[in-house]
Amino acid sequence: MDRPPLGKTRHRPAPTASRHGLLGVRARDFDLDRAPASPDLAGLVERHWLVRWDLPDGREGSVSLIPHPCVNLFAAGGPVAVAGVGDKVFTYRYSGRGHVFG
Repeated sequence: MDRPPLGKTRHRPAPTASRHGLLGVRARDFDLDRAPASPDLAGLVERHWLVRWDLPDGREGSVSLIPHPCVNLFAAGGPVAVAGVGDKVFTYRYSGRGHVFG
């Protein structure tokens, strides 16, 4: 990785994107797609992500996440929301059919 000399500022932060951070995931419970931002947004947005699930009636799922050092702008069936940099593992519970885009 090309790093700037000490005391210099990068024009673009190092990416945090990885497939790490999901704990206790069963692939049959949901689909996670990640895509790089378009070139016109690349200076502000590292990537987009979409989580989709479709569980049978009476079944519930959950995923625990280790937050990346980033801010997420997302829509989860309601108004768009912003989540700041998290400092704790958290669990997201879901049932039925749904999706979250960020």
